[in-house]
Amino acid sequence: MREGNALQVFYDGKLVGTLAMTADHKAAFQYSEEWIENGFPISPFSLPLKKQVFVPTKDYFDGLFGVFADSLPDNWGRLLLDRLLRAHKQNPDKLTVLDRLAIVGKSGMGALTYYPEKKIDEFNISTVTKTYKREEPVTIKLERILNATQDLLWEEEFDASKEEVLSYSHPCAELINTLELRQNKYDGYYYDVNNELIAFDTDLTNQKAGLIIRKDALDKFLKLKKFHLVWFVNASKEIHDESLRITKFKDWTGLLEYTGDSIQGEYYIVES
Repeated sequence: MREGNALQVFYDGKLVGTLAMTADHKAAFQYSEEWIENGFPISPFSLPLKKQVFVPTKDYFDGLFGVFADSLPDNWGRLLLDRLLRAHKQNPDKLTVLDRLAIVGKSGMGALTYYPEKKIDEFNISTVTKTYKREEPVTIKLERILNATQDLLWEEEFDASKEEVLSYSHPCAELINTLELRQNKYDGYYYDVNNELIAFDTDLTNQKAGLIIRKDALDKFLKLKKFHLVWFVNASKEIHDESLRITKFKDWTGLLEYTGDSIQGEYYIVES
């Protein structure tokens, strides 16, 4: 495999193999000869231990195999990294997944490390800047916060009984326990003690509305627990020209609350 634009992968100081970008923006991987002789498969189903160039066939992880994507920061960490890149006058949209792994270097959460490491100011990429006309502070006093849903990602390499990646959102444990919900024949569909369907993720039905729950069940839960259902609004939209400079943007920040009959609240908008 060609070494240009490549990244070496190490485990416990030993060279596992090499990652390199393909023409269609996927990260191909090949084990080193020494690792094939003395190592183990780092992802038994996706990356069996043999001399071969492996290329991802799915796009769940931006062109990476899942075992390498695990080394990258989560969504919040990625947001912080992107902000740091912009503070150094770098455009995060120009970084490849290998660039991001190079920034991780030896500091990732998993056992794998990546070489050569790169510092943020080593990337020579175009600048993106934002200029805000005004700022509106939002201060809200909150009590205990509980996420209403949790995300489940079950990769095929972790369980031989699953031939495909299983990914969906499910109610939080507090909802499941309070409403005595359970799954029956199919994963992701939650029923009450009367065998009434209460909640499921619409991704399971090839729709994109997220997790939905019966209104009467939700109202019962909120009343029993004396909880309020709220949404934190923190969104942005950017329009770029051909040079990737931002020509227009809009940010939304605020808080919305479910009142039983409607959704109330307010949010602030900042736009260019």
